[in-house]
Amino acid sequence: MIMKTLSLIFLLMCPLTLMAQIDVTVQGTTYKSPAIGELKSPEALKSAAATAQMAAQALTGEAAGLNASAKATETEMNGLTGKTKDYTEKLDNYNKNALGPYKEDLNQYTTNLNKYTSILTTYNNDVAANNALPADKRDAGNVARLNGRKADLDDWKGKLDTWKGSLDTKKASVDQQMQAVNADREVLIQQYATVRAKLNDIQARLKLAYQQLLSCKTYAEQCNTALKTNYPTYTGIAATDWFGSTVWKGTVGDLETEMENLKALSGKVFGGN
Repeated sequence: MIMKTLSLIFLLMCPLTLMAQIDVTVQGTTYKSPAIGELKSPEALKSAAATAQMAAQALTGEAAGLNASAKATETEMNGLTGKTKDYTEKLDNYNKNALGPYKEDLNQYTTNLNKYTSILTTYNNDVAANNALPADKRDAGNVARLNGRKADLDDWKGKLDTWKGSLDTKKASVDQQMQAVNADREVLIQQYATVRAKLNDIQARLKLAYQQLLSCKTYAEQCNTALKTNYPTYTGIAATDWFGSTVWKGTVGDLETEMENLKALSGKVFGGN
């Protein structure tokens, strides 16, 4: 029995037993057959098998569309590989030409600052020791040397301050570049998530179509088995040759191939394999 409906339903109760039934809608057309145990005549079994075959034939067209969608989504996912390569090159360039040099310069500055701080501490201790002496005990030569050291330290401090200013400017540039790299990374993560969601959706739809096709075939075969078993003298065998046709085999094979392809791609995440 075939009727028009706006709903999309596919119900197979125990598809590998004689309790199976067909209720599948493809593009607004519903193909229905009751549980095989409810079919009480050879004509009813023959008609039910024919309905299962028509449902499978309709599903073939739907499967072709799903395969095309799957391939398009695969292409979209594979296209992210090039974007990932561009991002990786940008990140490598940032590390090599921005962050790396900045860190090296910062390390040198820090080493120099620590040395300055140590020498300044020694100088301050020497000044304190000199100032602790009575005025008549202070050596003029030592005071002159202390003043000379102070001039050198002041000059050194001025150079350190200039160096620090340069580092601050570099740091601002490095931070800005890092923000750009991180923005690219977030875009890629979102793109991977979006395409992966598409893959998961098409995967589920392919699996359903595949199960529907196999269940239609099983149902039709069970109808013929019931005909031979329950009505051995009946000469009319249900026409189910299509299930062995090139179209049938190609459709099932294509679905199996696409499901395997999607299985390999659906787990991909940014930064993964």
